[in-house]
Amino acid sequence: MPKQAEEQEADLINKRIIAGVENQDLPNISLNGFVCSLTIGDIVIVAERNKQPVAVINCSFTVAKTLAEKLNEIIGRLEARTGKSIMTTDYIVQAAKDEQAGKVASGSKKKQR
Repeated sequence: MPKQAEEQEADLINKRIIAGVENQDLPNISLNGFVCSLTIGDIVIVAERNKQPVAVINCSFTVAKTLAEKLNEIIGRLEARTGKSIMTTDYIVQAAKDEQAGKVASGSKKKQR
């Protein structure tokens, strides 16, 4: 895509984002977790805040895949600019489990002495 076309597309996206953010009639949903599943006809995402549901989003398979690709693209650009890898919640949960297991193992060894 020519640079001018890319700039025009970026400008249109920015205008759509601004219009959405400034529209007081739209819900503003903050989430720090989610669960998702496949149904027969679409993808369902339950947005959560502190493990409590705050919104349900249904989207077609095509929209869900496009959303995943766009989010990966945005995060990839952030990681490239900062030189830092963004951790996923799955990674953080596993690290916490590993740390806890290490403390339990360490604690067990200390008790044995």
